[in-house]
Amino acid sequence: MSVPAARADRSISRQALDLFLISLLALFAELVVIRWLASEIRVFAYLKNLPLLASFFGLGLGCALPADRRLPRLFPVLFGSLALVIAFAGPLELVHLRFPDVSVSLWTADQAAPWAVGALFLFVVLVIVAWVVAAFAAVGVRLGRLFDRFTPLTAYSVNVAGSLAGIVLFFALSLAGTGPLVWLAVVALLSLWFERSWRGAAAWGAALALVALAPQATAWSPYYRIDTEPFVLDTRKGEVPLGIELRVNHDYHQRALDLSPGFLERHPQVADTDWVRRARFAYDLPYRVAPAAKRVLVVGAGTGNDVAAALRHGAERIDAVEIDARILEIGEREHPERPYSSPAVSVAVADARAFLRRSDATYDLIVFGLLDSHTMFSSLSSLRLDNYVYTVESFREAARHLAPDGVLSVSFSVAAGDWIGQRLSNTLRAATGQEPVAIRTGYDVGVAYFAGPGLPRLRAEGFEPWRPAGGRQESVRPATDDWPFLYIRPGSRPTAYVLTLGAILLGAWVAVRRSLLGAPAGRGFDAHLFLMGAAFMLVETKCIAELSLLFGSTWTVNAAVFAGILTMILAANAVVARARPARVEGWFLGLGAAILLPFLVPLGALNALPFAARATLGALFVSLPILFAGVVFATSFRKAPAPSAALASNLFGALAGGVLEYGSMFFGIRSLNLLALALYGLAFLALRRRPHAFA
Repeated sequence: MSVPAARADRSISRQALDLFLISLLALFAELVVIRWLASEIRVFAYLKNLPLLASFFGLGLGCALPADRRLPRLFPVLFGSLALVIAFAGPLELVHLRFPDVSVSLWTADQAAPWAVGALFLFVVLVIVAWVVAAFAAVGVRLGRLFDRFTPLTAYSVNVAGSLAGIVLFFALSLAGTGPLVWLAVVALLSLWFERSWRGAAAWGAALALVALAPQATAWSPYYRIDTEPFVLDTRKGEVPLGIELRVNHDYHQRALDLSPGFLERHPQVADTDWVRRARFAYDLPYRVAPAAKRVLVVGAGTGNDVAAALRHGAERIDAVEIDARILEIGEREHPERPYSSPAVSVAVADARAFLRRSDATYDLIVFGLLDSHTMFSSLSSLRLDNYVYTVESFREAARHLAPDGVLSVSFSVAAGDWIGQRLSNTLRAATGQEPVAIRTGYDVGVAYFAGPGLPRLRAEGFEPWRPAGGRQESVRPATDDWPFLYIRPGSRPTAYVLTLGAILLGAWVAVRRSLLGAPAGRGFDAHLFLMGAAFMLVETKCIAELSLLFGSTWTVNAAVFAGILTMILAANAVVARARPARVEGWFLGLGAAILLPFLVPLGALNALPFAARATLGALFVSLPILFAGVVFATSFRKAPAPSAALASNLFGALAGGVLEYGSMFFGIRSLNLLALALYGLAFLALRRRPHAFA
């Protein structure tokens, strides 16, 4: 090989490595922003798509902009300063920024906010969104420049491979319990690969040093920022340590309490307080309803209060299910009653639905503890921990595990208002065919609901039932697997969502007009790829939701789903690279059929099959649209004269699809199938308008 050829090969290899690493950086930084921002500035957990949409917006804008050496060099300053705002959200009083409407119930008053509060909310949110857009535009410029140095399909394959590596890396660091300081250090190292300047190194060094000075969490799990502190009860005779209090993402989550008879006998001043009496009543109540319960399942076991209560009442076998291994570890180590050390307790780190589907055990009592992850994600998120736990189908599945005289107990906080208590009641009624008995416990504004074959025994006890103000409200929509939005307030108008998403769409439209519309031939706006991006975003969301139902909503499952989607895209690229299909009508027909299949045959229809068969067929149904869409996209993208402009159009489409995803809060998640089908139909028509599209 000649020297020039060897140098050319080394240059191509270096450029391929650069494209791989910039793609890894983009995906990894995106996950950092999504995870960290929602944990520290809490409103972003209730606008769950915004960081993702802002990232797409920025990357698309960067790809569409002319190659500029100055903007990429600003990435350390842009991302580092954004990291400082997030890290110091507490001192900046941004953690609990008030939401300006009552469409979701947060830490604010149960009434509409004054206009000044709404204006402040919109200003802060849009400034941070613009900050994210600018940071990712700096990455997008470099990404687009590298894309244009390869054939479109080669560039896209390297990009997807780098994105897959970014997911794997972030997943591994999250499982290891690392926090933002480590994440930011990884972003800095990847950034310095491209800009090895003293200015960049100084900017990253300053950002890391200042973030290290910010208030640090006790621990980070794959789901939460976790802070713990001793819980001390103030009595007439002084303060008495009662356990620990655990906060996640700056909000109260649960306590690990010592309610054992021995402790209360040694501290009668604690036992006599109203607070402890309410706590004891709440945890003892299921065993007053089912006093003979020997086989108990605790869903959402947390730090162990419900498990300790089962042991105190003589349960002989207790299955404890908790999704967060880090919270479970804290309970094992610090719960004062040490319930997890009992040989009667079997612990499973799993999603509740996945555990119920894989188990054939029956129970005298199934206890849904205060399994509320409201502190993590919003009512509009498709990736909530409890999204599919408080649904008709979930309660129906749990009821199938009850013994002939068993009882289902569900505890829930109604601090948001009586409407949410009515939603739980309506959901349980739809699941069991019974009118559940609801009893106010007084602990954490809680209500305990009871249903199941053993319900008549509860009615004989004569407990005073809890009833919502104004009587029973049949109009409150029960939560289902298709509409699992537990916290959407009935009759509310999501003004904040409309204004925020409208502002982002307006900004995206301005960016498209300035960067792509009217650009030279081959570098302009591609309507076909735009529509493909919007439709794929909806298909991806639906895929995640359906696979969460099959395998659970754990972080491991979600990471595997994202990785599987990218792997499927790589497989589609390989098909196109080898077969080089000239026509895509057949692939479009297959795509339409694959989208309609799970709509016409819901995954619930597979429940009669064994788990392995159900999982295999369900995963096949869900993943087929990804493969067909990947082949159509790769075929179209392969012919793009300017890969960076084509990628920009696709990313802007993904942003539009992310906005359209919010329609599921009105029409249900299955409606995303029909919307995606319509968008793919428009994408087909847009492709037909291309010269020689099907030649």
